[in-house]
Amino acid sequence: MCKALAAGSPLKAEAIQQIELLGSPAPVAWRQAEDGLHVTPPAEKPCEHAYTLKIALKESGK
Repeated sequence: MCKALAAGSPLKAEAIQQIELLGSPAPVAWRQAEDGLHVTPPAEKPCEHAYTLKIALKESGK
C-alpha cells in the first residue's frame, strides 16, 4: 500500500492509466482508497528478489 497515493492526495485514480509489475505480462489489480493505493500483484512473480511497479499516468488534457 502506498499512502502517498491515497484518495485524498492530489493524484486522483482517474489520472492513473495503468499499473504493471515489470517483468510480468499478467495484469495488476489496484484501487485507490482513503488509506492509500492498494495493489494486488499477479500470483506468479517475475523473479525471487525485488519487484518494481510501474505507474503510468494519463497525459494531462486528455
